[in-house]
Amino acid sequence: MWQSGIISPLDNSEEKDYSPPTIKMLIVASLLLLLVIGGIGRLAYLQIFQGRYYGVLADNNRIVVRNVPYERGIIYSKEGAVVAQNKPSFQVAIVYSQLPKEGDGVSQGWKDEFSATFDFPADQLDTVLDQATKQPFIETPVKSGFSQEKYLTFQSRIEHLAGVYMRPDFVRDYPLGETFSHLLGYTGEINQPELSSLAFSDYLIGEQVGRVGVEETFQSVLRGQVGKEVYESDSRGKTIRVINRSNSVPGRSIYLSVESDLQKMIEELIRVGIEEYEAQAGVGIIQDVATGEIRALVSLPTYDNNLFVDGIDQSTYSGLLNDSTKPLFNRAIAGTYPPGSTVKPFVGLAALDEGLIAEQTRISDIPQVIEIGGGRFPDWRVSWGRGPVGPMTVMDAIAESSNIFFYKIAGGYENIQGMGIDTIKRHLQRFSSASLTGIDLPGEIAGVFPDSAWKLAAK
Repeated sequence: MWQSGIISPLDNSEEKDYSPPTIKMLIVASLLLLLVIGGIGRLAYLQIFQGRYYGVLADNNRIVVRNVPYERGIIYSKEGAVVAQNKPSFQVAIVYSQLPKEGDGVSQGWKDEFSATFDFPADQLDTVLDQATKQPFIETPVKSGFSQEKYLTFQSRIEHLAGVYMRPDFVRDYPLGETFSHLLGYTGEINQPELSSLAFSDYLIGEQVGRVGVEETFQSVLRGQVGKEVYESDSRGKTIRVINRSNSVPGRSIYLSVESDLQKMIEELIRVGIEEYEAQAGVGIIQDVATGEIRALVSLPTYDNNLFVDGIDQSTYSGLLNDSTKPLFNRAIAGTYPPGSTVKPFVGLAALDEGLIAEQTRISDIPQVIEIGGGRFPDWRVSWGRGPVGPMTVMDAIAESSNIFFYKIAGGYENIQGMGIDTIKRHLQRFSSASLTGIDLPGEIAGVFPDSAWKLAAK
């Protein structure tokens, strides 16, 4: 029956032929086995030996560190008027790890959007990006001094500016502007050469430093301490939570010896004098003879240091540099000029010390013009249409500011021998004339001690 064929046991007498695996099959099997073993080994290596490393890397992709800006110290005049303060602003910063990438760098579309939004030059942006690659998970400041309007513009374009942040910040403000510019100077963002120098080794990108004036001299006093904020962000860069924060510390404030009202009055008087005498420049310094403190220091022409607080544009800066009146030049501490009548009391003291004259010695201011070697040296009274005073003691000559009296005892005339230039120099050096005063301002220039060698070289 056909059923019996179905259920009947197999015929063991009919054995099938055995075919051993081919070389190709062995090779394929071996490769598959190696792949499995390699995968298992790699997985074990990543989990056991590299698990901590990749865990930290994953955290860094979502944990960002940013610097919290500080307020620079306030500068007050002697009577307490604010002459340098801070005003709120916005700072732009980027987190490199969150920027959209294209090839080996940042997306060109992102760069174009950033430059257009913040009016930031493309070449400068490339420099900032190079710096940001060194700290990809820390906010890198780009520029400060942005207004509330710019912040609103940024908010309208934020979807196209991944990894970009605008944070509250401070910039300098000088309420009296030009009146105190040469005294105070201004601040500017620290540059790359400074960041690479030992003197600024503890400074951070984006910090403001004093450039000239009191701002530069007292940089270490006015500087505060940057705070830190560690926060968690999502894949779009949105802050989820703040993990840790250390507050910033404001800089210390300082008081000047300069009185603001006196400073303004001296400035106005010099402006009137420049206009009246059709001069190009003028200087006024008021010093307390009892303490040596400076009560006013004015150099005209001057400039408005508020031009520098947001970063001065190149055309404006070039205009200041190329101005023939040199408004950036502080003539009060860096100009060298003939001493004029201020040297007369010292010449009189030198003549007394040398025994050339006594307290009661009288010398006439006649003639009113001394001519020597082709040179003509008049008394100031001639220029003003006044006649001679006559015989004078040294005290009289100082009171009258007589040119002729001091010409005679300094250089000699007729029967008066005169001290000569080298003797005068020796006495003036005892009063530190022409030496640096050590004023708390950078850029002071020493004067010139004229002597016979200098005269031969210069005259």
